[in-house]
Amino acid sequence: MPIDPQKLFAVRGKGAVITGAAGGIGTVLVNGFAVLGARVLAVDIVEPKDLPAGAVFHRADLRDPIAVAGIAEVATAALGPVDILINNAGLGEMVRAEEMPLDVWNNTLTTNLTGSFLLSQAIGRLMIARRSGKIINVGSRCGFMGMPFSAAYNASKAGIAALTRTLAVEWGLYDIQVNAIIPGVVRTPMNAHRDSDPEEERLFARTIPLGRVSEPDDLLGAAVFLASPGANYITGATLFVDGGNYMADGIGTEYRDHGLKRMGVIA
Repeated sequence: MPIDPQKLFAVRGKGAVITGAAGGIGTVLVNGFAVLGARVLAVDIVEPKDLPAGAVFHRADLRDPIAVAGIAEVATAALGPVDILINNAGLGEMVRAEEMPLDVWNNTLTTNLTGSFLLSQAIGRLMIARRSGKIINVGSRCGFMGMPFSAAYNASKAGIAALTRTLAVEWGLYDIQVNAIIPGVVRTPMNAHRDSDPEEERLFARTIPLGRVSEPDDLLGAAVFLASPGANYITGATLFVDGGNYMADGIGTEYRDHGLKRMGVIA
């Protein structure tokens, strides 16, 4: 069916569920989609400071399967049909692999991967019934490389990429597109420790062809594109929004050695 070019990237009137809504990336996504006319359910364990018009907050912990199942019900009541799901909630750790407690590993995997799967499953059932929908998972280039001190985070984000491809194949039958955005280093509260370590930021910036770490705003365009009619024939894709960092082979051993010096493990 032909698409009006003027509506190619429109999300106005669409129902969108966005997790991790109070974080750096989530705040930009919620505000951006609301300004563009989407009806937004903003999900997080903490309430966003400034919720825009057109957005409704729902408190839920993605580590709780019952709470995750309830998001689909709340979304339907608040938004009507759910057209877009953005699995953005996530957390990380900075722990040497040989010292990582099991509860840290489990907490990261449960939040980042299991929560995203369970919510995709719950919202996906609604989309399957309507034979329409778009799911956007926020991954990380850490899921494609051996970023030191983040074994659980890396594993969870590699899982997000695999989950994206699997759901894309299974649910393509129902005209549901499932894609992933792959950020690089983003200046968010989760990465706030870098504010006190300018050398670490310089290490990252040196490996990014565009010459800087990204701001949360850099991800909005990719999210809107993948949620719009313009991406109707794109599914199972991993869209890198990292300034070329992964293409340029990341950072790897330089970051490892800088981190070990900061930890006092090596001189």
